[in-house]
Amino acid sequence: KILKKKEKEEEKRKQEQKEEERDKRILALIQQQVMNQATITRDIITQVIAAIPTPQAPVVNVTAAAPPQSTHSMRLPQRQIKHFKGDILEWTQFWESFNAAIHSSTLTNVQKFDYLKEYLKGEANLIVNNLELTDANYQVATDELTRRYDKKQVMIDTHFNKLHTLQPVKDGNDVPALRSFQLNLQSHMNALETLGVPTTSFGGLLGTQLIKLIPSSLKLEWAKSESKKSTDIEGVTKFIGDQIDATERFNRIRGVEKEKPSPAPKQPKPFSPALATASQLAVGAKSNPALQVKPTLKSKSVKFGPSWMECERPCIFCGQIHWPTRCPKDLVEKKSIIN
Repeated sequence: KILKKKEKEEEKRKQEQKEEERDKRILALIQQQVMNQATITRDIITQVIAAIPTPQAPVVNVTAAAPPQSTHSMRLPQRQIKHFKGDILEWTQFWESFNAAIHSSTLTNVQKFDYLKEYLKGEANLIVNNLELTDANYQVATDELTRRYDKKQVMIDTHFNKLHTLQPVKDGNDVPALRSFQLNLQSHMNALETLGVPTTSFGGLLGTQLIKLIPSSLKLEWAKSESKKSTDIEGVTKFIGDQIDATERFNRIRGVEKEKPSPAPKQPKPFSPALATASQLAVGAKSNPALQVKPTLKSKSVKFGPSWMECERPCIFCGQIHWPTRCPKDLVEKKSIIN
């Protein structure tokens, strides 16, 4: 028994020794892995710090051309580009602004395409909405937009349609409406000139139409001079501008706003007959219906009251045909009769 007990203790000691050695090996392996991970993390941090560009010192009064900056550090100029929603008359203005600020810059095509999608709204956005944001698709998007909206003849037809649908101005003193009419007219004419359509090619018909759209007071001023011709579009537009300027100066000198509407005249109150007195009610007196005066009576000299209407009942005090208030008896006699 003693030998068996010693053998068991020896086996137990050996087992504990093996477990202790195993734990030491595991601990050493974990420490080695932690050290390796720390080394890798330190190397990554060192590489990231080395990749960060050092800030350049500001340069004042530079005469030589500055070297081109990298794409990632470039900043776009602070300017507003109006969103394009598909109006063909706004395409040229939008593309020129976008071209100057973004399309001609050193940005990558992916960055340019991202900006392009941001500035397109409505119908125009549907053209590029389903195109993936890739380098090649930027050229596809610009080509498709140019094919759809950069149409010279469509722009010309649209400007002519705008000129033919100008709304007439009826009030010669409405300076804002007249000024809006003049500016819209001039903007479409200038746009046609830039598209290669001279004013002389359509001025005759347009001038005749413009005379019909201005207020009657301006038509009268136009008709006073026989030398003026409606086929002279430059003369018509100059006349409209001069008249608007004159009206604007006149309103400024006068310094008054539009006249306020005058209040409505007061309607005369309908006539209501006077109420009967207590003495009339006591004797049951009432006025003759045939002699009732209607509210529409135009005479203003008639005075309404019991003295004006005829009495048909005898007086309660004396028995004569007259109103009790006209009875000649004194007050004492009237009181004695009533009592």
